[in-house]
Amino acid sequence: MKQLIIILMCLLMSQGAVGQNGDTLFDLDLRERAVLICKNFEGLHHNKGDYIGYGHKILPNESYWPNQELTPDHAELLLRLDLEKLHMMFINYGQDAWLLTALAYNVGPYALLGYGKNPKSKLLVALESGNRDIKELYLEYCHAWGQPIRSIKLRRLVELELLYTP
Repeated sequence: MKQLIIILMCLLMSQGAVGQNGDTLFDLDLRERAVLICKNFEGLHHNKGDYIGYGHKILPNESYWPNQELTPDHAELLLRLDLEKLHMMFINYGQDAWLLTALAYNVGPYALLGYGKNPKSKLLVALESGNRDIKELYLEYCHAWGQPIRSIKLRRLVELELLYTP
């Protein structure tokens, strides 16, 4: 699995993740790392049901037509706006805010924060208690339709590698 993470990180770096000054992926701030991770794993799509761009969910107050041109720059802008909104929900988690933001972009913020009768996630409870050993709790978010998904696990491992400081 470590080899896959290294390969994926090299792929991210080859896709423009190296700055103009020769900065590496690890020289980028956490926001930029989160953007690159989401762009890489979500992929660019023009019409995937209620989702466009790099995983932006079309909201009721937004108008979008399937034949409307969506440029990569516009898709990235939507992604950045979505990530900023989510980041504000997790800002009180300090150094873990961008990790939680990237996770919430994929699983939804209320899967972590809880809502109604659904409690706050074990991951947030652990972080709030000062527990920094969260890898197993974080990797619990590797399932879809009740089944573990290898590509989602890879995404979680990359997020941990690039956005988490133990």
